[in-house]
Amino acid sequence: MAWNGKRTICEVLRESMDLCGDFSQKIAESGQANIYEAADLVQPLMCRLEEATVMAKKMDGKLREYKAQYDEGWWAEKIEQTEIGG
Repeated sequence: MAWNGKRTICEVLRESMDLCGDFSQKIAESGQANIYEAADLVQPLMCRLEEATVMAKKMDGKLREYKAQYDEGWWAEKIEQTEIGG
């Protein structure tokens, strides 16, 4: 399957975890984080988390849409089978 240029939620979450690790390492190395260093590290993390949240909301909407369509068809099929068989 060819890459379509869109980012996935998994990719964004992996990047977020990497940024958290970088931030934790900086704090461990320095003993305490400089407020400006912390802001520089937190800003990219916040951007990734916002992006992941938007993706998750879209995914939730699509999954709910698919489930609604799936259930409707399933019930209609079962009713039809019951009427035919019974």
